[in-house]
Amino acid sequence: MFEGSLTKTPLGTVFQHIVHQNLSGRLTVRSDGKELHYFFIRGRLQNATKDPDVTGSRHVFNLIKGDFTFDEAQDIDSPISPEMTTFRWLMNRSLETADPRAMQWVLLSPHAIPQVASIPIAELTDDEMKIAALIDDDRTITDIVKASPLPERFTLQVLFGLVVADTIRLVRTLEVVRVLVHVIDEFVLALGKTRLTTNGAERMFGKTLSEAIVDNPQLEHLELGGSVQSLHLLRRQFERGADALKILGELLERYYKAVSVFIEGAELAKILRDIAVNYFPRHRNLVNELRMDEFITHIIEDAAPRERERFWTAVLADEGGRSILG
Repeated sequence: MFEGSLTKTPLGTVFQHIVHQNLSGRLTVRSDGKELHYFFIRGRLQNATKDPDVTGSRHVFNLIKGDFTFDEAQDIDSPISPEMTTFRWLMNRSLETADPRAMQWVLLSPHAIPQVASIPIAELTDDEMKIAALIDDDRTITDIVKASPLPERFTLQVLFGLVVADTIRLVRTLEVVRVLVHVIDEFVLALGKTRLTTNGAERMFGKTLSEAIVDNPQLEHLELGGSVQSLHLLRRQFERGADALKILGELLERYYKAVSVFIEGAELAKILRDIAVNYFPRHRNLVNELRMDEFITHIIEDAAPRERERFWTAVLADEGGRSILG
């Protein structure tokens, strides 16, 4: 069983979790003194409360206040309709969503890249197909909205429905790479102003990078300055944003340890703090999403192995660095 508040974990995210995990059971949603029930068998919706009121199933993804409980292994009633699949039900409800706040929790970032898991093309309408055809593993949500021949609101609603139905998944690999490359750039630049000198700092980074490539060939496309082309090549080497965060983060930590032989730890910590103060505010949305503050703090504090393991476990909990249960 799991439960929570709709304020913290919106219903669209709860549905996505149940579908993705192939769970069976009863989802109970309590809002404005009413209870709504949704029954699932192995991730497929079997039955639901039918309520024409604004808080009913017609506007299910509008609910942003209340709480939910999911009990596994409950008895399941008869299907909603023999003609309607779970996918179509979820898409219809998503297209009826009126409140943008209900969508923003699932469409976490305009920089996210939708990737197809398995879209039942035969169940798409013509307009939905026009949007699905724009998903190519390179376009971000923003790119798709710009390229879509349909209104922005409808485009976002279709993407929202595809995500909730677990037919596409959102990754933020490119932005993870971009932020980390910029942090590395800032670090090397700052070190060049110490007694290491610019050439010394860059040479030491090159040596650390060469050593890291042996264990992680993905890094062979990494360039200081991070050109758009190199960032795209680098992004293609990672399966998801969390992989990039882990591997590029480990590279930065190795470089930190290498230069600490030549520069006092307190000075290194000051340099990292300066980066956090000067760089992060300019990219606050991405920093919050990727939890870069925690990442830098972790390196500064030189955490013990157990704390380091706990940190990475939290960061890698899922693709977005967020957990539905926490």
